[in-house]
Amino acid sequence: MIPIFLLLGGAMIDEIRIAIVYDNYLTISGLENDWGFAAFIEGEKIKMLFDTGGNGELLLRNMTKMKIDPKRIEKVFLSHFHGDHTGGLKSILRENPNLEAFVPKSFSKDLKQGYRYREIREFCEIMPGFYSTGEMGRAVIEQTLIINTSKGLLIITGCAHPGIVEIVKRARERLKRPIHLVLGGFHLFSSDEQKIRMIATELKKMDVEKVAPCHCSGDNARRIFKEIFGDDYYEIGVGWSVEVR
Repeated sequence: MIPIFLLLGGAMIDEIRIAIVYDNYLTISGLENDWGFAAFIEGEKIKMLFDTGGNGELLLRNMTKMKIDPKRIEKVFLSHFHGDHTGGLKSILRENPNLEAFVPKSFSKDLKQGYRYREIREFCEIMPGFYSTGEMGRAVIEQTLIINTSKGLLIITGCAHPGIVEIVKRARERLKRPIHLVLGGFHLFSSDEQKIRMIATELKKMDVEKVAPCHCSGDNARRIFKEIFGDDYYEIGVGWSVEVR
């Protein structure tokens, strides 16, 4: 049985800002791009880093240029164990050793050394208005972040190894709310056009309002999602940000 607070959607976030601080793609000159992903999440009561990219020094340089102070980050959400998402963790911890991380329970002991962490296995509310899908997938186990905003659910993926459609389905089934934005890596860089179109069309049928594929989504996926979602497609990369309110 699903707890009643999940069925009702739990706490709701009135205002949230997402800024891309690490990605393959670049939207503002003067910043640096690299294979990997990290996003800074800022709300009234929280400053969180979603993943840490692959190169910690590059991550810190981008954050400095974007006027984001790593010492003020309170939480880190790590989607999965791949180095292009966890490689910058040591650099962030050097700047801020007191932060707490939300990590998949399946993380190896080596990846859970030197910092405070909370293991996530099942779908849960990690903070008021912030949820983890829990561990999903088999070959690569991954968790995804869901933010319950006043406009609908905001879903942030690292690589979507378990499948972007399956991730969105889990968010909808558990929280019973419309999907405002799906953002992050969709892991479609090696998929053919037919499969990408099928996935984009399925998300559209699921009433996903806006999409922002980056990182491992691939150029073809970005082109096709832009075609299918039109003005509801965001072309994102390092330096891009959005406020949901």
